[in-house]
Amino acid sequence: MDLFSLCFLLLAVLPVFAHVGVIRDATCETQISITEAVRVGEHVINVTAPACVDYIPSQEPVHITESILARRSPSALDKRTELHARQGSPSECSGPTICECGTPCQVECGGFTSPDPNPAVSDCDTLITILRSFPDTIGIHSGPTFVQGTGFPNPILVGFSTCSVAFGNTRADKQEVEYCWDGLALDASSVISSCIAPGISPQGGDCNSDNTDWAMAVGGVER
Repeated sequence: MDLFSLCFLLLAVLPVFAHVGVIRDATCETQISITEAVRVGEHVINVTAPACVDYIPSQEPVHITESILARRSPSALDKRTELHARQGSPSECSGPTICECGTPCQVECGGFTSPDPNPAVSDCDTLITILRSFPDTIGIHSGPTFVQGTGFPNPILVGFSTCSVAFGNTRADKQEVEYCWDGLALDASSVISSCIAPGISPQGGDCNSDNTDWAMAVGGVER
């Protein structure tokens, strides 16, 4: 089990509204990892992501535009607004020097625990649809991308029912990366097609970028 898989496992089983870890970040002096319930249309998802220490999650599911994910967008971080660009391409990015949209990754199947909880394909399909909706549901002023720093807490985790998708920044130089939500949905779909289906065991997998700057994973959620 590599470090990214271990982080995925640890964060996947955190309870909702948990606060753990401390990191330094350019957007605020210290951050903690916060897990909150987020409402997207008719669905409620669980999200774990870094936030400034003064961010207090609601005791009820929050709308996606009020969630921790909206604060990870470059427009929220840099006070800029961007129009939607061509999907899955670097033209979506606000920060060209840290942009990773369009960078290919290689799928590798494997579970993260033994035994690993198997996600339901239908839950993963629903989660993919939710991820694809983020550029519109989070809001035009938040844009189609998100920014992720290195260090703990890392990665960003989005889960629906039995299925969870994680994205981690693995840059060796500790710089941020900017990635697009539709690209993450496409990566997750590739992992699901290759690694999560009836008859495949253990179910789960990751996709490591060709330039080693980021990795993403799809797996089951302990319930």
